Amino acid sequence: PTMIKQMFLTMLLAWTNGGTAFIGIDVRIGPRSHQNSALRMADVDETQATTTCYDPEIAKQFKIVTCSSTSCSKKRKVLGLDEYETYAAFYNRIKDGNAPDVQLEEVPCLGACKNAPCVAVQHEEYVGTVGLIGMTDSEMNERLFHNVFAEEDYDRVWSSVENGIQMMADEEEEEED
Repeated sequence: PTMIKQMFLTMLLAWTNGGTAFIGIDVRIGPRSHQNSALRMADVDETQATTTCYDPEIAKQFKIVTCSSTSCSKKRKVLGLDEYETYAAFYNRIKDGNAPDVQLEEVPCLGACKNAPCVAVQHEEYVGTVGLIGMTDSEMNERLFHNVFAEEDYDRVWSSVENGIQMMADEEEEEED
């Protein structure tokens, strides 16, 4: 709860000052609500993720959501991919990676068909999806990763999730000190 308040205050402060902030997660209340901040990614340290296992209590708060809508399925087929390719790519990263407690779910539609196939990330403390470091500006606005169909796309999403987990762990560590 304290960390959440600090994150919200950081976002609010950055938004009211017209500046940018680096907090790792940018939250939108509700799956269809308006963007409530003007935050952008800044001061990103892409080497922050480590090769050690992440805190399972923090990792299990994250869920990767893959889209199985008609548009996403058709795009995969056009690209010569299996209909379960996206789901399988994240299943394997979770199983073989440093955060085996991250959840994975396939949903009927994420609502961004023109950017198929799409992937979103949810966090148990927020309603809807979250924006993560590693997203483009348009992805951050929609809180969805767009056109996720190649290994480098899967890696980008996965590293964004790992980075979010690490940042939350660091924040909890700072609170304890």
